[in-house]
Amino acid sequence: MSEFCKAWHNITLEGAKEVRNRALLKASELGIPVSVVVVDRAGVILLMETADSAPPGASEASIMKAKGASRYRTATHTTAEFLKTIPAQLAQHALSLPEVCALQGGL
Repeated sequence: MSEFCKAWHNITLEGAKEVRNRALLKASELGIPVSVVVVDRAGVILLMETADSAPPGASEASIMKAKGASRYRTATHTTAEFLKTIPAQLAQHALSLPEVCALQGGL
């Protein structure tokens, strides 16, 4: 491979299922009803599961978090922490960018 071409590693469906299973297990241990979304590197949803007792809006929030983390290649809590360090007007502008999400939970 040349320096201009890199392997495009992506999560498989089996890998996505494993991520989902681990997330649901951890949420169960903590007693938190959640919505889990697993996306590929391009932000395409591979699978999604929402607990029956998850709060309203959990599904939409989990999609935003998954796509935001994928697009910007960083956990969404890191984005939230960064936005606290810049002027409010600039932070508002940053939040208007496509799929920027500053909610904790997107990895």
